[in-house]
Amino acid sequence: LLADSFNRMAASLKQDKAALQRKVVETRTLYEIGQEIAAQIALDPILHLIVERARALLQAEISLLALRQEVSDTFAMQAYSGIVPEALAGVRFRPGEGLGGRVVATGTPIMVGDYVAEFADSPFLAIAQEAGLRSQVAVPLKAHNTVIGVLYAGSRVPYKFREEDRELLSALADQAAIAI
Repeated sequence: LLADSFNRMAASLKQDKAALQRKVVETRTLYEIGQEIAAQIALDPILHLIVERARALLQAEISLLALRQEVSDTFAMQAYSGIVPEALAGVRFRPGEGLGGRVVATGTPIMVGDYVAEFADSPFLAIAQEAGLRSQVAVPLKAHNTVIGVLYAGSRVPYKFREEDRELLSALADQAAIAI
């Protein structure tokens, strides 16, 4: 009984150590990304750096960033990373339309395990199917409590993303919103 308790305790400590090491790596990576973003001056390089880093950080097939268009409630894709079909790169949406529109309307991050099943009524369903996207995580970029954009990560694997991925993407979105 004592040996069994000791073995369980040792296994638990190993898991805690691994989780702590992952958090250290994630924090260091977010710090480095923040430094890279702050070093940029022009908007386009900042946007492309953000989507590249988001895709790498979440090990996603694609990453996209949509921004609110001036004097409008329309959002348009401004940058992407990965192999993105032209139709997806050209998407424009309003609050409430599709995944990005829901993020804008609620101002909160959304994780989707299977886009085809969960967003069957989306006006962008055919585009998502063409891109082969199944799971996605989308987070708002906010400035002064106003959503100015949406940062996405997408995968062809259903249910790929976890809560930790949403938290990481949200932290990156916070840095991105400041830079933008």
